[in-house]
Amino acid sequence: NNGSGGSTQKLPNTVVRPAPTPKSAPLKVAHNFATTFVSYEVGEKGASKAFSKTATSKLAKELKKNPPKLPSNGQIPKATVVNVVSGKKSADSMAVSVSLMRAGAASELRLALTKEKGDGWLVSEVRG
Repeated sequence: NNGSGGSTQKLPNTVVRPAPTPKSAPLKVAHNFATTFVSYEVGEKGASKAFSKTATSKLAKELKKNPPKLPSNGQIPKATVVNVVSGKKSADSMAVSVSLMRAGAASELRLALTKEKGDGWLVSEVRG
């Protein structure tokens, strides 16, 4: 604030700081997955390989087989992971909401996580 009273800052000038990685195991997996996903959806090479660490093998295969469709001009600004919040949870499944900020606009990435034997928590579904 510059002290002049009613001045407001324009949204495009807002600096979005990426969220710190959560401490809880499933939320940490969701955060890492979302960070990879925002690189993947703008067509960064190698992002699809990174899914094997945070997604079930079924979801990793689906994402590799069906890459995101980029707009014809090829320009999609990369999103920033702003927040990761847990939703409904049972012993071996959990819903997670990831808040993203892209070019001044907020969006949500809804994930389903499952607890896999030997692998811990993995993202099993991207729900939008």
